[in-house]
Amino acid sequence: MTDDVKDAAEQEPQGTEQDEQPTTETQADEKPAEDSKPDIDWKAMSRKHEDRSKALATQVEDLTKQLETANSAAGRVSELEASVSAAEKRAERAEIAAEIASAKGVKLRYLSGETREELEATADAWLEDARAAAKVGVVPTQGTGDSAPRTSSFASGAERARAQSDKTK
Repeated sequence: MTDDVKDAAEQEPQGTEQDEQPTTETQADEKPAEDSKPDIDWKAMSRKHEDRSKALATQVEDLTKQLETANSAAGRVSELEASVSAAEKRAERAEIAAEIASAKGVKLRYLSGETREELEATADAWLEDARAAAKVGVVPTQGTGDSAPRTSSFASGAERARAQSDKTK
């Protein structure tokens, strides 16, 4: 209540009826018919907002699917870029290895490494090992007591057997 209304209520004698003179409080509660607001159809508004909420939820789902599709496409693109990059590196390595193999006279299968320096180092190491093996001179009959190198054919074996039998006679 406002202060004026409280003061008026306190000054009023106890025994008088309030129906004779309405107070400002009761006048404020009563509204004239011409100023009243039209009734609001709350159910219609609720349905309207519910329909809009459903439409927005559908839009959110659609946009979420589009985002997932875009993310998977971006992931696929990055995978493809990585595989293309790896293929380019393999092709570059094969080209360098072929160049080194032809320049040094080494077969490709003996080369290992990823960089030019590694490939050249393995080619040089293989060449050194091949030269060292050639200098040693491998004797296939060493330790058998036979001075002639053996051949692998059956006919030569038969000839050796005859030669040994002639020596023993």
